[in-house]
Amino acid sequence: MKHVLSIAFTEDFSNFDQVIQFNGESIRLTQYSTNFDLELTLNLLERFDGLCDSICISGLPPIIKGKKINFSHPQREKLMNATKETNVLDGQLFKDIYIPWVIRKYCYKNDHLFKNKDVSIYCGSIQKNLLEVMDDLAGKLFLADPYFGLKLPYVMNGVSDLDKFLKMVLPLMGRMKIKRNLIPSFSSRQGKVPRFLKSFFEADVFVANMATLELIDLSHLKGKTLIVDVLNEDLKDELRRVGVLDVMVCLPQIEGIPFFNFAIFEALLQGVQAGNKKLETDDLLGWIDEMDIRPEFINFKRLLKTPESATNFYYFS
Repeated sequence: MKHVLSIAFTEDFSNFDQVIQFNGESIRLTQYSTNFDLELTLNLLERFDGLCDSICISGLPPIIKGKKINFSHPQREKLMNATKETNVLDGQLFKDIYIPWVIRKYCYKNDHLFKNKDVSIYCGSIQKNLLEVMDDLAGKLFLADPYFGLKLPYVMNGVSDLDKFLKMVLPLMGRMKIKRNLIPSFSSRQGKVPRFLKSFFEADVFVANMATLELIDLSHLKGKTLIVDVLNEDLKDELRRVGVLDVMVCLPQIEGIPFFNFAIFEALLQGVQAGNKKLETDDLLGWIDEMDIRPEFINFKRLLKTPESATNFYYFS
């Protein structure tokens, strides 16, 4: 039986070991969460190198690309190149193909949800693909990258501003360790909203990844539309509790798999590659073309009225 190892770098107590059905075959999917612990993650990579068909790590900062910018955090490089035999993936190759193609098509088809609305993105540099889609549709764009990574008290208003900012700060960010406490709370409770975040909090649509949402205060999302990369049931319940209006989930969950994200999907595809040939862009294009995979839109008000329609599951076989 093929074996895929998933390491959830930003998660804690998110562990499982289960046999799943994927592409018509049984695969053992094992996940360990390492809670930002670099040494523990390296130990797991060393331990399972050569014993698994593929390994994935979720929660790592992606390669940041922009005008004359191509930056990969040193810790990411260390982890992604730590094995000698087994391929290590982080879902970025799949995301780089899926979001510009499928998500852009979905957003333009449903542009009434986003067109000319103010959009806030917690960290545009780590969601550059979604940022570029929103940049074409949004009325105003607010990027909190200076506050997100360095707690600098200002927000930016577009891709060009972000590129200028990154040129200045990437050398500094490369020397910073990836840690939980680097990310501010974004709290708006009790009216204590920093003045520079006022316009950011007033946006109609917010864009985030699940790892960010699990680390911040969510109260400012009441009555808002949210775009998120993936969504587990615990976070889904929390978003409903704080009063989020609706959510577009870029990659929905699959029935029969404990949790599903871009990294796990890419690792499963790698695991079923003939001869374990390394995944290439053409391989992923073929998979996306073959599968009926698309974003999931969840309206929480409608969900309360019709709980039987809570989630659409896409099962690939």
